[in-house]
Amino acid sequence: MSAYKQKLVPDFSDGVDRKLLKQIRDRFLKINGDRLLKTREALASRHQDLLEVLPLLYQVNHPLMPGYVSPHVPKGICTYVPEKSALAIARSFSQTFKYTADRRHKPQIHSIFMMGSTGTMAHSESSDVDLWLCYDPRLNESECGLLKQKAQAIDTWANRQGLEVHTFLMNADAFREERFETVLDKESSGSAQHYLLLDEFYRTAILLTGRYPLWWLVPPAMEAQYGDIRELLLTKRFIKEDEVLDFGSAANIPKSELVGAGMWQLYKGLDAPYKSVLKMMLAEVYAQELPQQPSLSLAFKQAVYDDELSSEQLDPYLTVYRRLEAYLEARGELKRLDLVRKSFYLKVNKKLSRPPSARRPSWQRNLLASVTQKWFWDDKKFRYLDTRNDWKMDQVVVERQEVLAELSHSYRFLSDYARQNNISSTITAEDLSLLGRKLYAIFQKKAGKIEKLNPGIAPNLWEENLAIHHASSQSFIAEQNVWLLYRDLSSAGAAAYQPVLRKSGNLIELLAWLHFNGILNSSTRLSLVPGDSGVTAYELQSLVHSLNQHLPLPLPPVPQLALQRPAYTTQILLYVNVGIDPLAGLAEKGLHRLSDRTDSLAYSSQRYNLIKTIDQVMLNSWQELSTHRFDKGETLLQSLQAYLHACHENTEESGCKVSVMCFCPQRAEAISSRVAGLFHEAREAFFTSGEPQNPRYVIELEEHFYVLQRQSERYRFMQFDDKAQLFRYLSKPVKSYSPIRCDSHALRQEERLRLVLEHDKQDCIQVFYYLLGSIVEVIVLDESGSVHQYMAPYGGEVLFLTTLAQFLKRVVERRDLSASFRYENSKPDLAFYKLLPGAESFTVKPVNVPAPLPVHEVVASGHEHG
Repeated sequence: MSAYKQKLVPDFSDGVDRKLLKQIRDRFLKINGDRLLKTREALASRHQDLLEVLPLLYQVNHPLMPGYVSPHVPKGICTYVPEKSALAIARSFSQTFKYTADRRHKPQIHSIFMMGSTGTMAHSESSDVDLWLCYDPRLNESECGLLKQKAQAIDTWANRQGLEVHTFLMNADAFREERFETVLDKESSGSAQHYLLLDEFYRTAILLTGRYPLWWLVPPAMEAQYGDIRELLLTKRFIKEDEVLDFGSAANIPKSELVGAGMWQLYKGLDAPYKSVLKMMLAEVYAQELPQQPSLSLAFKQAVYDDELSSEQLDPYLTVYRRLEAYLEARGELKRLDLVRKSFYLKVNKKLSRPPSARRPSWQRNLLASVTQKWFWDDKKFRYLDTRNDWKMDQVVVERQEVLAELSHSYRFLSDYARQNNISSTITAEDLSLLGRKLYAIFQKKAGKIEKLNPGIAPNLWEENLAIHHASSQSFIAEQNVWLLYRDLSSAGAAAYQPVLRKSGNLIELLAWLHFNGILNSSTRLSLVPGDSGVTAYELQSLVHSLNQHLPLPLPPVPQLALQRPAYTTQILLYVNVGIDPLAGLAEKGLHRLSDRTDSLAYSSQRYNLIKTIDQVMLNSWQELSTHRFDKGETLLQSLQAYLHACHENTEESGCKVSVMCFCPQRAEAISSRVAGLFHEAREAFFTSGEPQNPRYVIELEEHFYVLQRQSERYRFMQFDDKAQLFRYLSKPVKSYSPIRCDSHALRQEERLRLVLEHDKQDCIQVFYYLLGSIVEVIVLDESGSVHQYMAPYGGEVLFLTTLAQFLKRVVERRDLSASFRYENSKPDLAFYKLLPGAESFTVKPVNVPAPLPVHEVVASGHEHG
């Protein structure tokens, strides 16, 4: 074969040579054919058949063919003539299928392209296939909708066959005019990039069938006159319009787009960090070198015009690597270069430390071997990278730090570059907000937040054998109140000779971290050395099981709708008394046997609170997991406060789900049931139909009373030592309606008061009275919900009712005239009720106030009882 290269340097200003145009087109078609062949060779035979028949599925609408939606779906692909092999595959779906070319029907699909890793060094049987289905811009909205349905149906069918296909409908005219829009998700870049996407398309796309890109025919040296060349070729009919597809020029990539592209690659880096390292660094290179140096797509085109037609040397991944290598070597940034080489090697994923799986090494393996020879890596490094599937938490921690450092470096560079050059990002404010919140959810460190250890660095961190020791069991550990994590201990005593994988001051935090990162599940053999912690093997296994049950992995992806608003708590797990027997001290004294009090908040005659500690695990709408331990002060009330705050943030109909677990040695079920009941009742009191209310919620805990209420959007509690203090507080007037609600175990001896509080009405002064011989017990609920309780002599019902009614009316009148107090409703109703004893409890009977007595009778009566 001759080494002579025939470089093409057309100058269309002197005229256009149709023969030269054909020569240029044929060069690109040759590379395209080589890449298509390499794509087919990398696929399993059944996937090769799928790729072969795929264009035929869009050429026709046949009811028995995969992806059929309706006879009205746009069909027909320009220049497509099915091969006999494609027709044979189609007949395997339906023996009655017979293809007939409809020459009267004008094709409504211009081209189908594959892009991305297909046909490249990084392509494998497991690679997905991204398709650009380029349709006639004249299709209306309804026709586009039908075509999209068909594409989704074909994708689904292909996925069921084991080939992951993602089809994107493309309008070349709209794209060229920058009217191309898409929603930001893991498969598409949203508003983040346009010209960069086109740059990637031109250097990676493989034409499956249909029109070829007009871009091929515009000489690299004349790219600046792209529009003029396009008009010349089409208007002078040097090429037929139905031969080509025009997405426009990618020569001038606006530097403003690089900022948005960098943010997008950070988003992608959450799932594929090594691939994103390459793309983010390419954005940095472009920012530094364009337009003095050509883009990769323009360099690719120049190579074709220069007769460099080796599809291997023009491999898109290899050309990216070489551009980055040259950039970093020139800057002397060898540490970053090593990460680029590692990312490139892992992306290509041909394990050079192992023999090839086939008899003959693949072209990708051979090419990778020739590239890596210049890196001077030792065998140990190759073996380490080739065992990526077996990397565990300690290796991933090191790799994660390196990857995140590079992602952060690139992000800072692009941010500084944009600020220094007064460049506005092309990414929309909405997409920028979504990206920022996603990044925040993954990488932002917060108190109690469980770190996501493995953002796509290794496929699986699961450990088969783990051991958890409390430091009090280890004489060689200075910190005595921490938990230690080990791997593969032969015995408990072997811990002294093994590295500690992780330390934590909180067992629940450690277990949540292990679970959230997929390191520990129900199949892991887990041993425990509790020391003096009080944790039992049963309790540890129960904790692990509950995490698996309530937080099954993998967690679903965060929907974009959730990222459009601040994060809010969706689920709370409460673990009560981890490692604690709340009755241990009581059992020695026998106190818990002296009373029939079984309430876990006021147990036995000594009214002990059995809730000693609460460990809280919270999952929010951005899939952030956090833990917090309440072990000082009023732990139960602090935890309840946190729960109500979470409910206040989450006004969804499903609300904030709470689950309470307790695995302590005694009364575990009663304790978890009591705490769960308290949280449920409190939520019902503070949130009616999801809307926040403003009650004063009474809880009885040990020998004290607590009132929990919302003040300035915060939930706060106050302690009262006895009923007298409590009732004085509850009788104070408030300026807005705040009913009094009681926990089901609070004020149980105040049966009539609890009954009265259940009949509370807004904007109404209610008087309840109960006769005790010559004494009457009076309970008044004012219009704000405050309660007043007193005893008075009873001189007859008529006198009692009329006197009290007149008194209350005058109080309201005087209050209305006072400038110091203004209630929301200054005209409350007035209602009286009589409490009557019943068989099991009291009943409430409404009473009408009789007409007022004459004044002299009231006065005389007053003298008589004064």
